[in-house]
Amino acid sequence: MPSFVLELPSELASVPRARAMLAETAARWGCPPQVVQDACLVLTELLSNGVVHARTGLRAVAVPTGAGIRLEVHDSSPLPLLPRLGAHEPLSANGRGLVIVAALASSWGCSQDADQGKVVWAEIAAQPRGEQ
Repeated sequence: MPSFVLELPSELASVPRARAMLAETAARWGCPPQVVQDACLVLTELLSNGVVHARTGLRAVAVPTGAGIRLEVHDSSPLPLLPRLGAHEPLSANGRGLVIVAALASSWGCSQDADQGKVVWAEIAAQPRGEQ
């Protein structure tokens, strides 16, 4: 099965477009509905973080892994900062994106990209959450 690769400008309008395209592609791959839903939410969080923090063009990649999906979001920010889970204020309107990613993904991480920038990835498993 071919992977899903999408080059996106660093603007919030890119996020719903990518999410809709992923949903359509993952359904064609035959992924279970819960995997599609979780993958779309995780992609939304990863892309939103890229738009807000990297402020560069983004590349979204999705690859089927059996009935699951591996997601990657690449940016080309020269800043060496990698995203990490952190504390947030209870009444804050933001700061929970990676908490959502960690809750939905069977695994996730980030690393410096081979070129420039970084890649943040997440794997969405086919089994129900809590049984991973």
